[in-house]
Amino acid sequence: PPNVVHPNRSQAVQKTKEEGNTAYKQKNWLQAINFYNMSANIAASRNPWEPSALVRDEMAIVICNRSAAFAAAEDYVSALVDADVVIQLKRPWSKGHFRKAKALMGLQRYEEARDAVMLGLQFEPDS
Repeated sequence: PPNVVHPNRSQAVQKTKEEGNTAYKQKNWLQAINFYNMSANIAASRNPWEPSALVRDEMAIVICNRSAAFAAAEDYVSALVDADVVIQLKRPWSKGHFRKAKALMGLQRYEEARDAVMLGLQFEPDS
């Protein structure tokens, strides 16, 4: 089939991501992580003929949010892994580099954190 997007899947990805955002704002980090996991799983389950750019964008946003939740829960290793995935999915997006810097700060790897910020600023100097 042509590049047909399943609208219910997009709504489900968005809805569970928003539930994660609500839990994050309430500082319920584990619940936020669980919602972000669900949202990422829904996005990853798209049919192979759906546009890969859509999957990549959905995944980058959800995993970026999950990285923030992991960092808030002081699970800096998981936050760093997620940030690296975000950078692989959407390299020119400075937010992924920022998430990586936050995780590296939590791991007390300050020079690497500075390098991550500097790289992100190369893509978005006004960020």
